[in-house]
Amino acid sequence: MKKRIIALAGAILLSAGAVSAQATDSASLFLSGVVGPYVSIQVTPTANATNLLLNIPQASPVTVAEVVEVSNESYTVSVSSVNDFSFSNGDHTHDYTLYYGGTAVSDGGQVSSGAFANHVTRTVGVTYDSANTLHSGTYTDTVTFTIEAN
Repeated sequence: MKKRIIALAGAILLSAGAVSAQATDSASLFLSGVVGPYVSIQVTPTANATNLLLNIPQASPVTVAEVVEVSNESYTVSVSSVNDFSFSNGDHTHDYTLYYGGTAVSDGGQVSSGAFANHVTRTVGVTYDSANTLHSGTYTDTVTFTIEAN
């Protein structure tokens, strides 16, 4: 038994010596990380978005939303409309013009681009002629804004 304890103690001393023989007074650690592309778009409607009086012509753009663009690389924003930029009640339509950041846009068109966007805010507005000849009712359209990394 005494021989086993001495042998075990010797093995422990040899292990400790081996560990300290590998230690140095400095060491380096290389760190690396990756940031993937990130794009985000947020649309916040104003009260005007659902309270447009289509029987009164709107020659100057009335603000209907604000859009916030976020991207950590080059990007484009495009816009599309379910009713091809027309208000519709299912039976009748009434055309309007959409403005993005003050510029008139067309269906499916690119409306914005950049190399980087750190919460860039754009206003969205609409203009339209009087709709006095339309049937009464609620006229709607759905506009989709899409942001894509290039």
